[in-house]
Amino acid sequence: MSSAQSRWRWFTSQLPEGIWNKIMWLWELPPVKQLRITMTMAQWSVRIPAIIALFATQGGLLATQVSLPMLAPLLLGTGMLLRTIKSNASYIFPRVGLIVVMTWGLWFTNRVVQNTVVYLRRQGTIDDSLGSSIITGSECIALMSAAIILLSLLGVNVSALLVPAACAVAFAAKDLSHNFLAGFFLFAAQPFRAGDRVAVCSSTQAAAPGPVTWFEGICEKVDLRYTIVRSGDRKLYVPNASFLTREFMVVDDPETQGPIMPQPFHPPASDTNGANGANGHHQPARLAGWVPLYDGRQW
Repeated sequence: MSSAQSRWRWFTSQLPEGIWNKIMWLWELPPVKQLRITMTMAQWSVRIPAIIALFATQGGLLATQVSLPMLAPLLLGTGMLLRTIKSNASYIFPRVGLIVVMTWGLWFTNRVVQNTVVYLRRQGTIDDSLGSSIITGSECIALMSAAIILLSLLGVNVSALLVPAACAVAFAAKDLSHNFLAGFFLFAAQPFRAGDRVAVCSSTQAAAPGPVTWFEGICEKVDLRYTIVRSGDRKLYVPNASFLTREFMVVDDPETQGPIMPQPFHPPASDTNGANGANGHHQPARLAGWVPLYDGRQW
Protein backbone atom coordinates (compact mmCIF):
# COMPACT_ATOMS: atom_id res chain seq x y z
CA MET A 1 0.00 0.00 0.00
CA SER A 2 2.82 2.41 0.88
CA SER A 3 4.70 1.58 -2.33
CA ALA A 4 1.63 2.37 -4.44
CA GLN A 5 1.17 5.68 -2.66
CA SER A 6 4.83 6.56 -3.17
CA ARG A 7 4.59 5.75 -6.89
CA TRP A 8 1.50 7.93 -7.25
CA ARG A 9 3.24 10.80 -5.50
CA TRP A 10 6.24 10.43 -7.82
CA PHE A 11 3.94 10.37 -10.87
CA THR A 12 2.05 13.51 -9.81
CA SER A 13 5.31 15.29 -9.03
CA GLN A 14 6.59 14.60 -12.58
CA LEU A 15 3.55 16.10 -14.32
CA PRO A 16 4.19 19.54 -15.79
CA GLU A 17 1.83 22.44 -15.42
CA GLY A 18 -0.81 23.08 -18.02
CA ILE A 19 -3.12 20.65 -19.78
CA TRP A 20 -1.30 20.66 -23.11
CA ASN A 21 2.06 20.07 -21.44
CA LYS A 22 0.61 17.15 -19.49
CA ILE A 23 -0.78 15.60 -22.70
CA MET A 24 2.54 15.96 -24.46
CA TRP A 25 4.39 14.50 -21.47
CA LEU A 26 2.10 11.46 -21.46
CA TRP A 27 2.49 11.15 -25.24
CA GLU A 28 6.25 10.97 -24.89
CA LEU A 29 6.28 8.35 -22.14
CA PRO A 30 8.28 5.21 -23.11
CA PRO A 31 5.29 2.78 -22.91
CA VAL A 32 3.12 5.11 -25.02
CA LYS A 33 5.93 5.66 -27.50
CA GLN A 34 6.46 1.87 -27.82
CA LEU A 35 2.74 1.39 -28.45
CA ARG A 36 2.78 4.07 -31.16
CA ILE A 37 5.74 2.43 -32.87
CA THR A 38 4.02 -0.98 -32.79
CA MET A 39 0.84 0.42 -34.33
CA THR A 40 2.86 2.17 -37.01
CA MET A 41 4.64 -1.04 -37.93
CA ALA A 42 1.30 -2.87 -38.08
CA GLN A 43 -0.06 -0.19 -40.46
CA TRP A 44 -3.38 0.13 -38.62
CA SER A 45 -4.02 3.36 -40.45
CA VAL A 46 -4.37 1.30 -43.62
CA ARG A 47 -5.89 -1.87 -42.21
CA ILE A 48 -8.78 -0.32 -40.28
CA PRO A 49 -10.29 1.42 -43.37
CA ALA A 50 -9.77 -1.79 -45.36
CA ILE A 51 -11.67 -3.85 -42.76
CA ILE A 52 -14.51 -1.31 -42.71
CA ALA A 53 -14.70 -1.37 -46.50
CA LEU A 54 -14.77 -5.19 -46.51
CA PHE A 55 -17.69 -5.33 -44.08
CA ALA A 56 -19.56 -2.68 -46.05
CA THR A 57 -19.03 -4.57 -49.32
CA GLN A 58 -20.18 -7.91 -47.87
CA GLY A 59 -23.20 -6.26 -46.24
CA GLY A 60 -24.21 -4.63 -49.52
CA LEU A 61 -23.82 -7.93 -51.38
CA LEU A 62 -25.99 -9.75 -48.82
CA ALA A 63 -28.63 -7.04 -49.02
CA THR A 64 -28.80 -7.37 -52.82
CA GLN A 65 -29.11 -11.17 -52.72
CA VAL A 66 -31.68 -11.41 -49.89
CA SER A 67 -34.79 -9.54 -50.84
CA LEU A 68 -37.90 -8.85 -48.78
CA PRO A 69 -39.97 -11.72 -50.32
CA MET A 70 -37.27 -14.13 -49.17
CA LEU A 71 -37.18 -12.70 -45.65
CA ALA A 72 -40.96 -12.67 -45.24
CA PRO A 73 -41.39 -16.45 -44.57
CA LEU A 74 -38.51 -16.38 -42.10
CA LEU A 75 -39.98 -13.45 -40.23
CA LEU A 76 -43.44 -15.06 -40.30
CA GLY A 77 -42.10 -18.37 -38.92
CA THR A 78 -40.23 -16.57 -36.16
CA GLY A 79 -43.38 -14.72 -35.17
CA MET A 80 -45.44 -17.92 -35.09
CA LEU A 81 -42.79 -19.62 -32.95
CA LEU A 82 -42.79 -16.78 -30.45
CA ARG A 83 -46.61 -16.79 -30.36
CA THR A 84 -46.64 -20.56 -29.70
CA ILE A 85 -44.16 -20.19 -26.86
CA LYS A 86 -46.24 -17.40 -25.38
CA SER A 87 -49.51 -19.36 -25.61
CA ASN A 88 -47.99 -22.54 -24.09
CA ALA A 89 -46.14 -20.71 -21.35
CA SER A 90 -49.20 -20.91 -19.12
CA TYR A 91 -49.13 -24.72 -19.52
CA ILE A 92 -45.39 -25.40 -19.37
CA PHE A 93 -44.09 -23.08 -16.67
CA PRO A 94 -46.52 -24.13 -13.89
CA ARG A 95 -45.75 -27.79 -14.51
CA VAL A 96 -42.03 -27.16 -14.52
CA GLY A 97 -42.39 -25.34 -11.22
CA LEU A 98 -44.50 -28.19 -9.82
CA ILE A 99 -41.86 -30.72 -10.88
CA VAL A 100 -39.15 -28.69 -9.16
CA VAL A 101 -41.17 -28.31 -5.95
CA MET A 102 -42.16 -31.99 -5.74
CA THR A 103 -38.62 -33.14 -6.55
CA TRP A 104 -37.32 -30.93 -3.77
CA GLY A 105 -39.96 -32.37 -1.42
CA LEU A 106 -38.90 -35.94 -2.23
CA TRP A 107 -35.24 -35.03 -1.76
CA PHE A 108 -36.00 -33.36 1.59
CA THR A 109 -37.99 -36.39 2.79
CA ASN A 110 -35.19 -38.72 1.77
CA ARG A 111 -32.65 -36.59 3.63
CA VAL A 112 -34.83 -36.62 6.75
CA VAL A 113 -35.06 -40.42 6.62
CA GLN A 114 -31.30 -40.77 6.14
CA ASN A 115 -30.48 -38.39 9.00
CA THR A 116 -32.95 -40.21 11.26
CA VAL A 117 -31.34 -43.56 10.44
CA VAL A 118 -27.87 -42.14 11.16
CA TYR A 119 -29.10 -40.78 14.50
CA LEU A 120 -30.68 -44.12 15.45
CA ARG A 121 -27.46 -45.90 14.49
CA ARG A 122 -25.45 -43.68 16.80
CA GLN A 123 -27.95 -44.28 19.60
CA GLY A 124 -27.72 -48.05 19.05
CA THR A 125 -31.44 -48.45 18.42
CA ILE A 126 -30.96 -50.16 15.05
CA ASP A 127 -28.00 -52.04 13.63
CA ASP A 128 -26.05 -51.15 10.50
CA SER A 129 -27.69 -53.73 8.24
CA LEU A 130 -31.21 -52.54 9.02
CA GLY A 131 -30.16 -48.90 8.62
CA SER A 132 -28.57 -49.56 5.23
CA SER A 133 -31.71 -51.37 4.07
CA ILE A 134 -33.93 -48.48 5.17
CA ILE A 135 -31.74 -45.95 3.35
CA THR A 136 -31.70 -48.07 0.17
CA GLY A 137 -35.47 -48.53 0.27
CA SER A 138 -36.00 -44.80 0.83
CA GLU A 139 -33.84 -43.91 -2.17
CA CYS A 140 -35.65 -46.42 -4.41
CA ILE A 141 -39.06 -45.11 -3.33
CA ALA A 142 -37.96 -41.51 -3.94
CA LEU A 143 -36.67 -42.31 -7.44
CA MET A 144 -39.80 -44.25 -8.40
CA SER A 145 -42.04 -41.47 -7.07
CA ALA A 146 -40.10 -38.84 -9.02
CA ALA A 147 -40.37 -40.89 -12.23
CA ILE A 148 -44.13 -41.39 -11.77
CA ILE A 149 -44.69 -37.69 -11.06
CA LEU A 150 -42.66 -36.64 -14.10
CA LEU A 151 -44.51 -39.00 -16.43
CA SER A 152 -47.88 -37.91 -15.03
CA LEU A 153 -47.13 -34.22 -15.56
CA LEU A 154 -45.98 -34.93 -19.11
CA GLY A 155 -49.36 -36.46 -19.89
CA VAL A 156 -48.34 -40.14 -19.90
CA ASN A 157 -50.94 -42.60 -18.60
CA VAL A 158 -48.90 -44.10 -15.77
CA SER A 159 -51.62 -46.48 -14.55
CA ALA A 160 -51.64 -48.25 -17.91
CA LEU A 161 -47.88 -48.80 -17.67
CA LEU A 162 -47.58 -49.84 -14.04
CA VAL A 163 -49.39 -53.19 -14.22
CA PRO A 164 -47.49 -54.64 -17.24
CA ALA A 165 -44.21 -53.25 -15.96
CA ALA A 166 -44.79 -54.70 -12.50
CA CYS A 167 -45.67 -58.12 -13.94
CA ALA A 168 -42.59 -58.14 -16.17
CA VAL A 169 -40.29 -57.07 -13.35
CA ALA A 170 -41.81 -59.61 -10.95
CA PHE A 171 -41.40 -62.44 -13.46
CA ALA A 172 -37.84 -61.46 -14.41
CA ALA A 173 -36.67 -60.90 -10.84
CA LYS A 174 -38.53 -63.73 -9.13
CA ASP A 175 -35.50 -65.06 -7.28
CA LEU A 176 -34.29 -61.57 -6.47
CA SER A 177 -37.67 -60.54 -5.05
CA HIS A 178 -37.78 -63.79 -3.07
CA ASN A 179 -34.43 -62.91 -1.49
CA PHE A 180 -35.58 -59.37 -0.80
CA LEU A 181 -38.73 -60.57 0.96
CA ALA A 182 -36.66 -63.06 2.93
CA GLY A 183 -34.32 -60.22 3.88
CA PHE A 184 -37.23 -58.19 5.24
CA PHE A 185 -38.32 -61.28 7.20
CA LEU A 186 -34.84 -61.60 8.70
CA PHE A 187 -34.87 -57.93 9.66
CA ALA A 188 -38.29 -58.26 11.28
CA ALA A 189 -37.88 -61.61 13.05
CA GLN A 190 -34.11 -61.33 13.67
CA PRO A 191 -33.36 -65.00 14.40
CA PHE A 192 -29.71 -63.93 14.47
CA ARG A 193 -27.77 -60.71 14.23
CA ALA A 194 -24.38 -59.58 13.06
CA GLY A 195 -21.79 -61.13 15.35
CA ASP A 196 -23.74 -64.33 16.13
CA ARG A 197 -22.35 -67.75 15.28
CA VAL A 198 -24.50 -69.38 12.61
CA ALA A 199 -24.35 -72.86 11.07
CA VAL A 200 -25.76 -73.10 7.55
CA CYS A 201 -26.64 -76.34 5.81
CA SER A 202 -24.39 -76.61 2.77
CA SER A 203 -25.87 -79.80 1.29
CA THR A 204 -28.05 -79.46 -1.79
CA GLN A 205 -31.62 -80.65 -1.66
CA ALA A 206 -31.12 -82.79 -4.77
CA ALA A 207 -28.13 -84.65 -3.29
CA ALA A 208 -28.29 -88.34 -2.49
CA PRO A 209 -29.27 -89.33 1.06
CA GLY A 210 -26.31 -89.20 3.37
CA PRO A 211 -24.62 -87.11 6.06
CA VAL A 212 -25.58 -83.45 6.06
CA THR A 213 -22.65 -81.02 5.87
CA TRP A 214 -22.68 -77.63 7.52
CA PHE A 215 -20.76 -74.39 7.35
CA GLU A 216 -20.30 -72.64 10.66
CA GLY A 217 -19.05 -69.09 11.04
CA ILE A 218 -19.69 -65.62 12.36
CA CYS A 219 -22.52 -63.63 10.76
CA GLU A 220 -20.70 -60.62 9.36
CA LYS A 221 -23.51 -58.77 7.59
CA VAL A 222 -27.18 -59.15 6.72
CA ASP A 223 -28.46 -57.12 3.80
CA LEU A 224 -31.54 -57.33 1.61
CA ARG A 225 -30.20 -60.08 -0.64
CA TYR A 226 -27.31 -61.93 0.99
CA THR A 227 -26.13 -62.90 4.45
CA ILE A 228 -22.35 -63.04 4.80
CA VAL A 229 -20.98 -65.78 7.09
CA ARG A 230 -17.24 -65.71 7.75
CA SER A 231 -15.12 -68.59 9.04
CA GLY A 232 -11.46 -67.60 9.24
CA ASP A 233 -10.36 -66.46 5.80
CA ARG A 234 -13.44 -67.93 4.09
CA LYS A 235 -16.66 -66.06 3.32
CA LEU A 236 -19.97 -67.67 2.45
CA TYR A 237 -22.62 -65.52 0.76
CA VAL A 238 -25.91 -67.18 1.64
CA PRO A 239 -29.07 -66.04 -0.21
CA ASN A 240 -31.68 -64.90 2.28
CA ALA A 241 -34.25 -67.24 0.76
CA SER A 242 -32.19 -70.18 2.04
CA PHE A 243 -33.09 -69.26 5.61
CA LEU A 244 -36.78 -69.70 4.76
CA THR A 245 -36.48 -72.99 2.88
CA ARG A 246 -33.49 -74.68 4.58
CA GLU A 247 -32.57 -75.42 8.15
CA PHE A 248 -29.93 -73.41 9.99
CA MET A 249 -28.59 -73.27 13.54
CA VAL A 250 -27.61 -70.42 15.83
CA VAL A 251 -24.95 -71.22 18.44
CA ASP A 252 -25.59 -69.04 21.48
CA ASP A 253 -22.37 -69.72 23.41
CA PRO A 254 -19.74 -71.37 21.20
CA GLU A 255 -17.00 -71.00 23.83
CA THR A 256 -18.66 -73.38 26.28
CA GLN A 257 -20.77 -75.57 24.06
CA GLY A 258 -18.26 -76.63 21.41
CA PRO A 259 -19.44 -78.90 18.59
CA ILE A 260 -23.04 -79.98 18.88
CA MET A 261 -23.37 -83.73 19.48
CA PRO A 262 -26.59 -85.76 19.13
CA GLN A 263 -28.08 -87.21 22.29
CA PRO A 264 -28.62 -90.99 22.44
CA PHE A 265 -32.17 -92.27 22.39
CA HIS A 266 -33.10 -94.94 24.97
CA PRO A 267 -36.13 -97.10 24.11
CA PRO A 268 -38.59 -98.16 26.81
CA ALA A 269 -37.60 -100.99 29.16
CA SER A 270 -40.24 -103.33 27.69
CA ASP A 271 -38.55 -103.24 24.25
CA THR A 272 -35.33 -105.15 24.88
CA ASN A 273 -34.94 -107.15 21.69
CA GLY A 274 -33.13 -104.58 19.59
CA ALA A 275 -32.16 -102.04 22.21
CA ASN A 276 -30.15 -104.19 24.70
CA GLY A 277 -26.85 -105.77 23.84
CA ALA A 278 -25.30 -108.92 25.14
CA ASN A 279 -24.24 -107.27 28.40
CA GLY A 280 -27.67 -105.80 29.04
CA HIS A 281 -26.68 -102.13 28.52
CA HIS A 282 -28.73 -99.83 26.34
CA GLN A 283 -27.30 -99.15 22.89
CA PRO A 284 -27.91 -95.68 21.44
CA ALA A 285 -30.49 -95.75 18.64
CA ARG A 286 -30.23 -93.48 15.60
CA LEU A 287 -33.14 -91.16 14.90
CA ALA A 288 -34.47 -90.94 11.38
CA GLY A 289 -32.65 -88.22 9.49
CA TRP A 290 -30.34 -87.46 12.42
CA VAL A 291 -26.66 -86.90 11.77
CA PRO A 292 -24.57 -89.13 14.07
CA LEU A 293 -21.77 -86.61 14.42
CA TYR A 294 -21.65 -82.89 13.69
CA ASP A 295 -18.47 -81.03 13.03
CA GLY A 296 -19.39 -77.38 12.73
CA ARG A 297 -16.29 -76.42 10.77
CA GLN A 298 -16.57 -79.05 8.07
CA TRP A 299 -17.97 -78.42 4.57
